[in-house]
Amino acid sequence: MFAREYILKHTTHPTATGGSPIITWLPNQLSAVLSLMEDVAKGSGLWAILEEGIWSGGGLDASTRVAESDLGSLRTMMNNVADQKEKLQKEVAKYCQERKSGY
Repeated sequence: MFAREYILKHTTHPTATGGSPIITWLPNQLSAVLSLMEDVAKGSGLWAILEEGIWSGGGLDASTRVAESDLGSLRTMMNNVADQKEKLQKEVAKYCQERKSGY
């Protein structure tokens, strides 16, 4: 949104200063980070902990219950990751439609 408000609204030039198409390059970088966050959460078992509230490895006894208060901020963070991925995709599609360019 920063790029949209302070860069894209003030130019018709489709590339960033390095020559990359700004409307696809920036979202691609953010999308890669958000996807990696999801992959790490799933691969590390964090996703299961958030869904089930049970830790089954690494330092605690098997099936130790994790305090709900400890899970709240993690759930919020991962929900934000999913929300931001969706918002990013919609924002890029809207921008490309307005400028009649593909991505």
